[in-house]
Order: sequence, then C-alpha cells, then structure tokens
Amino acid sequence: MAKIQLYQFGPLGDLESASPFCVKVRDAMRYKRIPFDTINATSPIQVRKLNPRGKLPVMIDDGVKLADSTDIIRHLETHHPEPRLYPQEPRTRAIALMLEDWADESLYWHVVYERWQVSEQFAKFAEVVFSPIPAAVRPMVKLLFARQTRGQLRGQGLGRLGVGEQREKFRAALDWLDPMVDGQFLCGAELSIADVAVAAQVGALNVPFTPVAEAEIHAHAKVMRWLERTFEALG
Repeated sequence: MAKIQLYQFGPLGDLESASPFCVKVRDAMRYKRIPFDTINATSPIQVRKLNPRGKLPVMIDDGVKLADSTDIIRHLETHHPEPRLYPQEPRTRAIALMLEDWADESLYWHVVYERWQVSEQFAKFAEVVFSPIPAAVRPMVKLLFARQTRGQLRGQGLGRLGVGEQREKFRAALDWLDPMVDGQFLCGAELSIADVAVAAQVGALNVPFTPVAEAEIHAHAKVMRWLERTFEALG
C-alpha cells in the first residue's frame, strides 16, 4: 500500500502549515502513527487542480482523494481505528463532533480575522504566505485573495465587527474553554477529535503573527495547560 500523500499549505513560522485544517489532519495522523508524505502547495493553480474549491488539505490514500479535514479524519478513523479519536460512548462522541464543528466553523473565523482583517498583522502574514508565488504576479494574487477572504469573513458575520468586538468574542470563547479543560481533555480523560480540532485553531493564534490573541491565550492558564497536554498526547 502506498504511503498517504497530504497536500497542504506551507509552514507559517513554527506552525507546520499556515492552515489550521492542515495542522488538524497532520495531528490526527501523527496521533494514529500513520506515515504520510507532505507536499506543500506552491501556487493557486496547483491547489485548484487538487480541489476545485481552492481549499487544502487534500489527502490521497491508496487512490482515494479526500478534500475536507472532517471527511479525511472520518476516513482515517474508519481505516485506522486505533488509537481512536471518536469516543465510543454515543453522547460523548456527539459532544466531541459538535466541538469539532464549533472549532471549524466558529473559532476558525477568529484566525481569519486576525490574519486578514488587521492590517499590520496581514502585512507580516502575507509576506510569508505568498512568498512561494513568483514576484511578478505576487501583488495581484495577494490582492485577489485578500478581497475574496475578507468578503467571506464579512459574509460569515465576524468581519462586520470592529477589532475590539471580535477580540471580545474570542476572549469569551477562551472563557468557555477554561472550565471544560481543567485538568482533563475536552471530552473527559481521553484525547478526542474535539481536542485535535480546537487545538489546531487556538494554536494558530498562539503565535507572534497575532500578538494580541497570543497574549489572551496565555492569560488563560487552564487553556495553556490543556494545549500542552494535547500536544504532548499527539506526540
């Protein structure tokens, strides 16, 4: 059987990928001790060929192509069930999957806001993210992606808020996490998909590219200890 291929957006600072969804899949495969090859995308054209929606990660496993982090991990859980990421008890599993969805569909937009909507942070982020693109077309590509992403952010709703309002919402999300992770993982004593998904988004903001969000995360001591437990469990 051929080794799994994972197509992802390239690294961002100490993050293994600029995309928290690529990090989420990487962490799941690392936890399950599944060997894989990483291929970093080098152009928007390459990404579109892999996935017409222009999104990564894309995983190819023995000829099967999957292009959504949730679908990828569901596939991995079916074909590589141990160690499991989906809790066995039905109610706990449902909570874990709901938290995965919350991370993907809510927390993620705070990552987008801080990277794309705050001008001084966007300048530093864009310098790294668009560096693989040829210099001659880089400004045009950066402008197109910025317009598209900010439009999505505004359509989602968070982009209509001021910076202070958005950051207050992110602070509230961390306040919710604090009592849930006090000495344990999100769904109890064992790591689950909830921890992998939420840690990917929180970890994406726990970096110098987004210093205000990073400081807020560090101000939540229980969340920080949970992050450490999670990353240690992931290996």
